[in-house]
Amino acid sequence: MKTTMTQIRKELERFQELLKKDMILSFSGEEKAALLGEIEEFGQRLAAVQASFLTIGILGGTGVGKSTLMNALAGAAIASTSHRRPHTEHVLIYKHEDAGPLPVLDMENLPWHEVTHNADAVKHVLLCDLPDYDSLADEHRQRVIAFLKHLDVLVWLTSLDKYGDSRFYEFLREVPKAEQNFIFVLNKVDILFEGKTDEEGYDQLDRAVITFRNHILDHEVADPLMYAVSSGEAADKADLSPWNQFKAFRQHVFLQRDKKQVMAIKEANMDIEAGRLFSSLERETRDLEAFVSVLDEGVREIRGRRTSLVQMDLPAMDSWLDSIVMSGFMPYGGDPTWLVGPGYGIALIFQSFQGRSGRSAEEPADFSGLKPPEEIILSYRKRFEWAEEHLIHAVHRQNLAAAFEEKARETLKVETRFDALGERFFNTLLSFAAKPVPAFRAFKLYQASVYALLFAFLLIAVGGQGAWLAFLDEPGAGKALQLLITMIDTIFSTRGLAALGSYALLNLFLGFRFYRRSRRLLQKASQKTREALMLALSGIWEESLDELAQGLEGLKSETASRLETISSIRKR
Repeated sequence: MKTTMTQIRKELERFQELLKKDMILSFSGEEKAALLGEIEEFGQRLAAVQASFLTIGILGGTGVGKSTLMNALAGAAIASTSHRRPHTEHVLIYKHEDAGPLPVLDMENLPWHEVTHNADAVKHVLLCDLPDYDSLADEHRQRVIAFLKHLDVLVWLTSLDKYGDSRFYEFLREVPKAEQNFIFVLNKVDILFEGKTDEEGYDQLDRAVITFRNHILDHEVADPLMYAVSSGEAADKADLSPWNQFKAFRQHVFLQRDKKQVMAIKEANMDIEAGRLFSSLERETRDLEAFVSVLDEGVREIRGRRTSLVQMDLPAMDSWLDSIVMSGFMPYGGDPTWLVGPGYGIALIFQSFQGRSGRSAEEPADFSGLKPPEEIILSYRKRFEWAEEHLIHAVHRQNLAAAFEEKARETLKVETRFDALGERFFNTLLSFAAKPVPAFRAFKLYQASVYALLFAFLLIAVGGQGAWLAFLDEPGAGKALQLLITMIDTIFSTRGLAALGSYALLNLFLGFRFYRRSRRLLQKASQKTREALMLALSGIWEESLDELAQGLEGLKSETASRLETISSIRKR
């Protein structure tokens, strides 16, 4: 599909915007600056592309007759070898004396010389006599090639004694130009007809033209436009020989073109050159595609190994939680509110012994410095570092630019994620530490009931069977007073003292049993706390791995979107 100047300009603006926003990752800062400079320079030439000049370059070797050809084209002697003699490495630009100023041409690195003339036939044409390709030094060779981008038409001129020169075709291969604007001219063909019959001359001309054409085809120019001419005859005579195609050549070059025809030539060249400029995006496209593949592999690897990574750290985590639960969560110290009666007293006695043995039973656990042991810290850090190293290794394996590695590290944020994991672990431990000790209400009610029942038995024992039956038969103040007197009398008797002793021993026995049972209840509660804590910390670790994978997923989506944007710039 034909590309208009407007399309090229819009594509360039989008390319420029991507470079300025640092959306191109494959290039270094220096490469981006160089590209921006090229785009700026190309944009200036694009803005001036509607100039009325048709710029024609004539390129050939030494002695192929460039000056004679230009004189014949102009219909006047505008060029001579004397012009070139002091300017062998210069571009000679032939411009009509009444024509406007030269269009914007990049001549900073290439010497040039302007020659004015008054040949009206070429008033709106700039004829550029380029240095001989076979006498160019290497440093000037690239400068001449760079200048060719300003030309609308490039005439490749050679002669019978030069058209087999390999340097001519090597130069042809190096030139980035629209092939449809190449014209190949074989000059001095009049030699083939000197002293020969027309049949012999035409036979030799056919062979020369076929050989010339095959050379051009072999050097990647399809369907070349060719003319066999004698510029010397054309400059001297009005009536040319039938075999001389100069008139056809001249008619093609100076065919009256309207503005659209001139623009078509310029657009063809601009599109080809813009294509070369945009070809730099092919590297970015390939790298972005490779980066998407790397990220996709990284996401699948993390999610595929997530469960195994969590399981690998469970034994060390389990051992650590046992120690912190026993030291920080198991309530050895403090007021044993889950015990009542004698059990409470026994608990205080044991706490007193524990205090004397060096275990501070009344100091609360200090969680401000609580953190996992060093082996667990190293284990988690290695998991994060494994994910980073795996991804960075894949980036290096794809030979991607340093910016891709920076993008990956910026997304992984290993150190930040590791610190966040430690903070979440610590906050979870604090939240569990802040939970109150279980109230054990049913256990406390059970203790109170047993102690009450035992006390009832004591009252029955010291009251005696007779007094209780009398009171129950005739309840009243008198019988109640009689029952109380009986109890007091019995307490200070041998039987009463025995009952009180039995009561005390039973209370002590029950208190010790309740104390032991409370220890088992606390151990069960502690086990539940440890299991809940293990589940919470494992969940946090699994969430951290999920967040790591989600971060890479986000970068993958961003990269795919970037790839789509870049691909759309030159999508036709």
